[in-house]
This record gives sequence, C-alpha cells and structure tokens, in this order.
Amino acid sequence: MKRKLLPLAALFISGISYAQVGVGTLTPSKSSQIDIVATDKGILIPRVELQNPTDATTITHGNVESLLVYNKKSNSNMTPGYYYWYDNKWVRLLSNADTSNINNTTNVELSVVGADLVLKDSDGNIVSVPLADINAADIITTLISNSNATYVYTSEDGTQTTIDVPADVINNFEEILNDNTVLQQLITHLTNTYVGGNVYYDGTQFTYIDQAGNTHIINFEDIVQA
Repeated sequence: MKRKLLPLAALFISGISYAQVGVGTLTPSKSSQIDIVATDKGILIPRVELQNPTDATTITHGNVESLLVYNKKSNSNMTPGYYYWYDNKWVRLLSNADTSNINNTTNVELSVVGADLVLKDSDGNIVSVPLADINAADIITTLISNSNATYVYTSEDGTQTTIDVPADVINNFEEILNDNTVLQQLITHLTNTYVGGNVYYDGTQFTYIDQAGNTHIINFEDIVQA
C-alpha cells in the first residue's frame, strides 16, 4: 500500500509546485506566479549595500539579469534607491526628484577621452559612452549636396527639406549685399581691380571684366562662406 501512495504523493506535490502562489488570497491570478494581496502592508525588497555600479560580490551567488534590490549605501558612484542588474551593471530606477535635477542642469562640455564620448553638465556630473556603442546607422540627420547647387537636409524624424542656394540668394539678394561681411569680401576680391564694364550675377557667381579686358569670376559661395 505504501508503494502505491508514494508515487501519488510525489505527483500531487509536483502539481502544487507549478501552481500560482497566493499570499493574502486563496485565488491568485492565473497571469502571475505569485499574487500578494494586502490593504495595509507592502513588500520589502532586499536591502543591500552595493559598492559600485559593477559590484559583482555583494550578491552571494552572482548577479542575474533583472535582479532587483534596494541599495542603502551612498558614495561617489551610487545613491540610495532601487537598482536592477542589466548588461553587467546596476541601473538605478529614477524618481521624480532625479528628473527634476536633470531638468535644472545644462550640458557644458562634450569631449572625446580615449575611446569614450564624455559629457559634463553644469552640476559637474559626468556621463561617458563608449564610442563603439554609438551606431552610425541610428543617426538619421544628414546634409547632402546635390550637383545643381541644392542641398537635401534630413532631420532625425526622417523629414527631408531641399535647400535651393541660388533661389535663396536671388530672393534675398538685397539683404545679402547689405551684409557687412559680404561687402567686405567683395571689397577684398575687387581691391586694386578696375571694372571695365558691367558686373553680372547669375545666381551663383559674379562675373566682371578688369582693365586688361580679362574676365573674372567670383563664386558667391566663397563670399558667403568667408
């Protein structure tokens, strides 16, 4: 009789181990492995003292992806709060106070140090990203020069805008010529030069004839870029 009961007991225990677990309820949700119900109590996540963002020794049997803890320790690298293990480092869950501090800071320095892109904000906080992790394929913004003096600008949302340089120059010709920088460049190009006839402009360049009868061309892009 005992031999018959043992297999049945083992089967019964096995069935229980795969059922949902209910704490504070006799009918745990079938969508969860564990269902905790309470009206005046909460859940205490294990409270530990993490040493640094890559601490792999505090958790006895090793860090597992998505492992959640509450860090009690405060140091130069970490502050108290909830952390989960992801991609070989502890990632902090942000609070409203954290986002408020972010909104009140500005980026003051961007530099490349070794193989990292380093960003420093107005509070002195430093964030570094390995250049190898920056995928050029994810950067959409481009400015492409066509062969007809136009450019195509593509923004990060994929919107394309055609910039027609000759048309923009013609439409704003008077304003451009009244610009002190442009005037100075014209003076530089024409200094000690006798203009023997009319100066012509075709939308991209000026053409004039000097005292010797030679034809000269001034590319408008050179003037604007200068």
